[in-house]
Amino acid sequence: MTIGKLFGVALVLAALAVAMIEIALAHHAGDYRAFRTGELWYWLSPESLGAARSAIVGALHPAVWEPGLTSVLRLPGWTVLGLPGLMLVLVARPRSRARFA
Repeated sequence: MTIGKLFGVALVLAALAVAMIEIALAHHAGDYRAFRTGELWYWLSPESLGAARSAIVGALHPAVWEPGLTSVLRLPGWTVLGLPGLMLVLVARPRSRARFA
């Protein structure tokens, strides 16, 4: 298994975990609320979220962070993890070899 495919599978599994937690909480509370990507990042490492913001605004341009990346951080976490993961799995699959008769 290639590194790209392995990373893609890990992203898909993380997306499924986030979706399963959302479903379990929705079942328990009777109300569905998707976890935003920014919330997930903040729960995992609030310092790195602030550091990323400072680095991007300082090194690139404030518009890259707001509205650029903040629009991605507002998306549901399972989509931001799952879509790139699926793309990596599909791109990293083995190529069929041409057979000569």
